[in-house]
Amino acid sequence: PLRSNKRQDYEHARWHLQQGLPEFLAARPDFGTIAVNRAALGLAGDRLARVGTMEPREVVIGGERALFVVEDGMSLLEWRNSSESSGGQPGSEILGNYVQFLLECSDADFVTSIQAVMSETAAASVWARIFGIAAERPGTADDLLWPIATSEGMLELIDVVRDAITYIAAAFPRRSVSERGCFEAVILANVRSADEDERRVWQSRASRFLSIIAEAFLAGSALNELRGELQQH
Repeated sequence: PLRSNKRQDYEHARWHLQQGLPEFLAARPDFGTIAVNRAALGLAGDRLARVGTMEPREVVIGGERALFVVEDGMSLLEWRNSSESSGGQPGSEILGNYVQFLLECSDADFVTSIQAVMSETAAASVWARIFGIAAERPGTADDLLWPIATSEGMLELIDVVRDAITYIAAAFPRRSVSERGCFEAVILANVRSADEDERRVWQSRASRFLSIIAEAFLAGSALNELRGELQQH
């Protein structure tokens, strides 16, 4: 009789998940999202087994709640124009199906999906896609996502930072002056850091944000002055 090994069984199960995922997400966005997340973590395990560990990074939200995120390296390139939906790296079609769900689902299901990701250790690729699509769905989940996206811990994740900043810039005009001012203060504090490496990293993040946001939406003048400084470098 024909026999399969554990890897073949795993890849077969992932294929079945991919085939039924659109219907699963539509029927149960919570459990469907958890399945996507765990599949992404499985992909991360495959990719990172030879190069390092999958130690989750702790992301503290508002000094109270902590989220745990695994950087999986599946969002370093621009995923919107990739071949995820038709087959890029193994299993990436699952993420492509998840993106399609986020684009088309109801506002309530979008929020349910985010809450499901928040409930367990999550793949950075899943968070990146949530932020990226949330930027295209104004007001859908801003109260839930804003404190997460603007947390220093999330912005320190290389896999997530591009899409987090894209979302922050999209949501920025809708946030209160106080919220905008707090985020601007975070940027300024970090770009003025005494640590040269940290300063350079945050200058890059500030440049990306300021390249998107209009001056009229800034809460104070300091960030606009920073824009001028960065443009001179």
